[in-house]
Amino acid sequence: MNTYLLKSPQQLRPLHPSRIPLSLETTKPINRMSTPSSPKKITWIIGLTCGILGIIGHYAHVDVLSEYSYPLLLTGFIVLAAGTTFKEL
Repeated sequence: MNTYLLKSPQQLRPLHPSRIPLSLETTKPINRMSTPSSPKKITWIIGLTCGILGIIGHYAHVDVLSEYSYPLLLTGFIVLAAGTTFKEL
């Protein structure tokens, strides 16, 4: 398919391919979700430790752990989620 730039009705010339605007037919679909990767061992240990300490703080009444049980559990989940999302973590 040729695209032409009309300067005058008598003169038609083809457009250079770099000047043709991209349409939906010529673009590739964007893959926004990458495949998850396994986290590094230290990331997994930190996330698991925070999660376990958060669970222990919720069910057992340890003063320090009971006060921060939900933030510890949330931190453990975020660390594990970030470890599976980013390959370097």
